[in-house]
Amino acid sequence: MLRKLTVQNFAIIRTLEVSFSSGFTVITGETGAGKSILMGALALVTGARADTGVLLDREKKCVVEAEFSVSESAQGDFFSSEDLDFQNPCIIRREINPAGKSRSFINDIPVSLQQLKMLTSRLVDIHSQHQTLEIKESEKRFEYLDSYAANHDLLKNYTVHFKHFQSLENQLRQTEEAAARDAREMDYLKFQLAELDAFQPREGEYEQLKDEHEVLSYAEQSAGAFAEAVYIFDDAETSVRTMFARIRSLMPQIARLGQSGKNIQERFSSLETEVKDLTEEVRDLSDSISPDPQKLEKLSERLAGYEQLFRKHQCLNDADLCSFHLNLSGRCHDFSNRDEQLSKLKKELEQAQKNIQESGKKLSGSRKNAAEKFSAEVSSLLTSLEMKHARLQWAITPSANAHAHGLDDVDILFSANAGQELQPLSKTASGGELSRVMLAIKTLVAQVSALPAIIFDEIDTGVSGKVAAAMGSMMRGMGKNMQVMAITHLPQVAAHGHEHFEVYKYTEKGITGTGLRHLQGDARLQAIANMISHEKVSDAALRHAEDLLKAGNLA
Repeated sequence: MLRKLTVQNFAIIRTLEVSFSSGFTVITGETGAGKSILMGALALVTGARADTGVLLDREKKCVVEAEFSVSESAQGDFFSSEDLDFQNPCIIRREINPAGKSRSFINDIPVSLQQLKMLTSRLVDIHSQHQTLEIKESEKRFEYLDSYAANHDLLKNYTVHFKHFQSLENQLRQTEEAAARDAREMDYLKFQLAELDAFQPREGEYEQLKDEHEVLSYAEQSAGAFAEAVYIFDDAETSVRTMFARIRSLMPQIARLGQSGKNIQERFSSLETEVKDLTEEVRDLSDSISPDPQKLEKLSERLAGYEQLFRKHQCLNDADLCSFHLNLSGRCHDFSNRDEQLSKLKKELEQAQKNIQESGKKLSGSRKNAAEKFSAEVSSLLTSLEMKHARLQWAITPSANAHAHGLDDVDILFSANAGQELQPLSKTASGGELSRVMLAIKTLVAQVSALPAIIFDEIDTGVSGKVAAAMGSMMRGMGKNMQVMAITHLPQVAAHGHEHFEVYKYTEKGITGTGLRHLQGDARLQAIANMISHEKVSDAALRHAEDLLKAGNLA
């Protein structure tokens, strides 16, 4: 249950802190006093969308905090699955800063907005006036029927199969589109691949070919140069070798000139050794160089082939060309296997369709089993709400196609008067009748779902008198098993509350604010009398209010 609500800097609420009890709590207040603002704060802490428009003071953040009693047996699995420590009470907080950024907390631990919604959906159901109209929508009808039938596991199983089916349908469509698209260009792609397969580019080969080509291009010229160098070094009549021999014969005489002569002799000896080594290296290179016009031609052709493919496929180097070749090979391979892929996807889709039918039929069967009892119980509750001849029936028919909610189309047929034919609720019920139907459905759903708390925002719209009193009595009865809160403008409903709060406006330093006060005794009597008379409270209004409170407390 909701134990405490704290609101700061939200709309025209400066600061508000209120504690709630179990049972049935009513909240009243004049039109414009801020009841909708209070509902907005409750919606915010349960995950509603928000922006800086909610800030009273644009320089400060807005904080809405709710304290809930939680049960480890009922909510413990959420805390364990989300890796959060279980604490009772549980503090849920939502903050909106001046920049518009929202932050969510569970027991002071930052959580995602989705996590906050997941938890609060298990703690409280906030029923707005808009939801009364939503029962005309197919999605809500599924939600209420499945909640009553306890179809959570069946629906979850069906949803898994349905989403898998949708995923496979999407894959099949994309594969077929890709096949059609590729078929138009596949002949050209195969031609390109055959060309590259025949050429067989290799990463790093282009630079290696360029080096070899350069060497062979100058081989004939280089061979002549090396041969002449060998001749000058070793074979000429005045060769370097002969000249060095003559100089060597003079070295003993030069060495007699003391240390300077010995230095010259040593330097000459080193130089002669270096020249001998150089001569041998030049001779070896001269012997190894052999011009090969045929090999040079092949290298030129290979290089030209690379350069043509670089231009054709817009590649900068052989690494890019190899990558293009690999990707092209993959595309052609995928296309050649496309028929196999399509066949496999179609088989998987066929099995997924069978899974949908199987899980959908179980879901449909559970709905049909629950629908008759649900209809009878709603009709019984409507009788207690002063609709003695009202009949309601869930109509479940096969859908033309499987959809997110199953294999069924679900409608609610309704008749408010004896002898009146059942017709779709969306077409035949008045506003007051819709309110009572909605209350009856919510009452039954809340009983089976064991939800700790439910909040009604003017669910009594369109009713008055005995009907309002009956609705108040029903909500008070619900309050015996769960926490029920109702924002109401009807004294007959307000009189049935175990607790009564009043929303009021005040002005402080020229600024309007909204507050919430707990009414007891004469203050509560006066408030209900004021709801009856709307103007100056008369003695008759006070007596009527007293009668309503006595009747409400006996309910």
